[in-house]
Amino acid sequence: MNNFLNVQKKNVVVTGGAGFVASHLADELVERGAHVTVVDSLVDGYRENVPAGAELIVADVRDTAAIDNVIASADLVFHHAAVASVPRASADPATAYDVNVSGTIAVLECIRRHNATARFLLASSASVYGTTGEPYAFSEEDRTAPASPYASSKLMAEVVALSYRRTYGIDARIVRYANIFGPRQPRYIMFDFYGKILRADDFLEILGSGMQQRDFVYVSDAVNATISVLTANLLDGCIFNVATGSATSVVDLAGCMASLMGKPGLKLVTTGKSWVGDIDYLLCAPTKLASLAWHANIDLPTGVGRYIRWMNERGLRTLASG
Repeated sequence: MNNFLNVQKKNVVVTGGAGFVASHLADELVERGAHVTVVDSLVDGYRENVPAGAELIVADVRDTAAIDNVIASADLVFHHAAVASVPRASADPATAYDVNVSGTIAVLECIRRHNATARFLLASSASVYGTTGEPYAFSEEDRTAPASPYASSKLMAEVVALSYRRTYGIDARIVRYANIFGPRQPRYIMFDFYGKILRADDFLEILGSGMQQRDFVYVSDAVNATISVLTANLLDGCIFNVATGSATSVVDLAGCMASLMGKPGLKLVTTGKSWVGDIDYLLCAPTKLASLAWHANIDLPTGVGRYIRWMNERGLRTLASG
C-alpha cells in the first residue's frame, strides 16, 4: 500500500496549465487545497481554462528568466507544456523538438540549480512505443520505437528527465498518456468527429481503415492517475502508462458518437489514408498504476456523452464546422 503526499498548501507548478489535460489537473489541485501556479505561453492554451484559484504566469517554459522564481519555490512541478499535436509536429518538427525537449531541459535546469528537492513529472505519450502489425498492449518495460517527430520528441524529453534523475538525483517521474479525451479538448479524433457528424446528412468520413485501435481515457481519470504518480511516496519504477487497458476501434468510436448525437443511421465511409504520423494501434497496459490503487471510473460511452454535452453547451458548433 502506497503512502501519498498531501498536496494541501503545497506550492505546485503546472506548465501548459491553460491547455487541455493540464487545466483539468490545475482544477483538481486547486480543489485539493494546493497553491497552484500555471505557466503557459497561451499559444495553444486559453486563459478561461485556468481555475480562479490559480495564478497564471504567461511565459514560454524555455525562458528560464521568466520561470526561475516560480520553479524555485515549488514542491511539485507537473510539466505539460508542449507541442502536443502529431500533425503539427510533423509539419514543423524543429519547433516541436525545441519546445518539447529544450523546454523540458529548461524546467529541469531550474530545479537543478534552485530547488533540487522538488518532485518533477513529465507528461509524455504512449506514442513513444511506436506501432505494431497487430494489436498489442505495451507495458512500461517494452521497447520504444517512435514513428513520428512528435513521438520522438517526447521520448527525447523522457531521456532528459531520466538523465537528470540519475545524474543529479532529481525526483523525476514520467507518465505516458494513451488517448485522453473530455471537455476542453481542442483537437483530435472526437473533436473532428463531432464537427463531421454535426454537418453530416448521409455518411461520416473516417480517415484510414477505421480499424485503428486506441485506448481512450477520460480526462478526470487521467488527472487522478497523474497526481497519484507524482504524490506517491513509494514507487516501483518511475515511468507509468496512463491507460485503461481496453481497445476501441475508430469505427466503433464513430458509431458511438453518431448514436449519441442522434444520427445512428449515418453510413461510415473510410478513406484508406490518414495523416502523417498516424499509427494503427496505440494500446497500453496500466500495470504499474495498479500498484497505486488507480482504476478508470468513466467508461467510454459515459465520457463521450459528457464531451458531446460540453461541445453543445458551449456553442462550439461554428468552431467544429470550420
